[in-house]
Amino acid sequence: MKGRIKSLEDIPNLMGFISQTEKTGVLTLVNKGDQVEVGFIKGKVNAAIYKRSGVQELIKEYLVNSGKITEADFDKISLLHKETMKPYESLLISEKYINESTWIAIIHFKIQEVIDELFIWKSGSYEFIEDIIMYENSKFKVNLNTQGLIMEGMRRIDEWPNILSSLPSSSMCFELNSKVEVPDNIGNDEKRLMEIIDGSRDLKELVRISGLGKYITYQSIYNLLKLGIIKKTKKVHKKRHDENKRQIKINKFAIVSWILIISFIVLAGIAGILSFEYTFSLISNPDVEDIANITYNKENIDYLLKIYFVKYGTYPESLDKLSEINWVDNEYISDFSYFLNENDYILLIK
Repeated sequence: MKGRIKSLEDIPNLMGFISQTEKTGVLTLVNKGDQVEVGFIKGKVNAAIYKRSGVQELIKEYLVNSGKITEADFDKISLLHKETMKPYESLLISEKYINESTWIAIIHFKIQEVIDELFIWKSGSYEFIEDIIMYENSKFKVNLNTQGLIMEGMRRIDEWPNILSSLPSSSMCFELNSKVEVPDNIGNDEKRLMEIIDGSRDLKELVRISGLGKYITYQSIYNLLKLGIIKKTKKVHKKRHDENKRQIKINKFAIVSWILIISFIVLAGIAGILSFEYTFSLISNPDVEDIANITYNKENIDYLLKIYFVKYGTYPESLDKLSEINWVDNEYISDFSYFLNENDYILLIK
């Protein structure tokens, strides 16, 4: 079974069909260099792998970033893996770094992340090969309800507009609000974010190191903002200890380089100095950060347009429609030009 992905509805429908017919096999989906493999056993999902431009995301990053294991401990597990050839998950559990239920919860989390990403694909190709089982020899079996994964993915898509309206830029930073008492029933995801929010990490960095994935990180920060437990702030620049040491240690090569640079500037004369000032002004131009934010905002609007299509079955006639339904404000869309054609749209930065 193979074919083309032509709309945002194709992948949920395809997964729903595999679930209802209780098929066993591997669904491979390809889109612009990205490849996803989803394994099914009698209609239930047992595995999912996302390869971005041919590179598979490693479980090590998630385990270390989420604080479930230190990098040093994972290196010990890697060494044991090379010596014994036992699977990583078996070693992690036998060495008591995590237990079996935690491992299964991690796999569930990573599978849901893959499904969430898939649900914004509106093009590509797919192929389903029956009677192949991913990780067939794994000691720890995972069988997740496919319909539940689909419903959760659709729910998250539905909530994204409200979340992005409060968190429109990945360069936003936050700090704890000491004036607000933290409720006893605060969630574990929110607690994790509170541990690493310090005013120096922007939203993009928090996603990378939280180990919670993009959606849960955004949702948790959104919840903390609503409760007043954190507040937005300007970025605090903190230098790490090793960076400070590198700055203190000025080697001979650096000194010679500076002498040569200064000599060159003096010999270059007035014309050279003016040229240098002009070049420096370009490099240090604050508009560079603005361009990065606009590019990020474009990605968010693209995402909202896809969610709009899922919800209403068509793309909006103009970006003003997103503003009318309170998904974005007028200022947010003012930097973009939007053109609607028969089956798709074009979104450009002005």
